[in-house]
Amino acid sequence: MSHKSEYEGKSDRALKLKEQGLTMAQIAERLNVRSVNVASMLNRARERREKAAAWGRAEA
Repeated sequence: MSHKSEYEGKSDRALKLKEQGLTMAQIAERLNVRSVNVASMLNRARERREKAAAWGRAEA
């Protein structure tokens, strides 16, 4: 598994945990990352989700 795909997986997991109501500190602890990185991970996951949704709408 490449570093990038591992990071993307953690980003997606971070977003799911945030949607479940966990705090940034709890997410960082669960994913074993520094808490300062959680916000950027959430942003990346949101951007990927929006991009995927836009592609889905374009193909429909």
